[in-house]
Amino acid sequence: MTDVQALHPQHPNWVFAVIEQPRHEPFRVQYDPLRGVFEHTTWRSLPYARAFPGHYGWIRGTGHPPDVHFDVYVVDDQSITPGDVLEAALIGMFVRSDGDHKFFAITGVPLGEEPDLLTLLDEERHRLMAVYPQLGDGDAWLGRDAAREWLRTRLPEHV
Repeated sequence: MTDVQALHPQHPNWVFAVIEQPRHEPFRVQYDPLRGVFEHTTWRSLPYARAFPGHYGWIRGTGHPPDVHFDVYVVDDQSITPGDVLEAALIGMFVRSDGDHKFFAITGVPLGEEPDLLTLLDEERHRLMAVYPQLGDGDAWLGRDAAREWLRTRLPEHV
């Protein structure tokens, strides 16, 4: 369920991203909501393994792990820790056939000048899309406007 008060005031153009997986962490970090802590695991981190230039977490106000929520990758070069919250502009999303869709956002851009994932320079776009390099049946990359519409009109369904 969406918590409107926890959403960014410019939602869905901007989001508050709760970071679960910082960019330089090679092993997965998981949130334990019963204790309110982030714990390191022995599983390898996909964003780290695929050299994603940022962090991974969830969009505040859309739920949280392990319950239903919207996941988000945030392009950012700050050194942060699990649980930090970043303000980021939504730039696109990856629609997965299994329903575990992933949003993409970026920090450090001016309001009203948010880029679109699909129109970034080739090198930059391919660097972000390397997280999911192959499309399966039902998978698709969507740009900024489609991602905003998705956030505006749909609720998360996947844990």
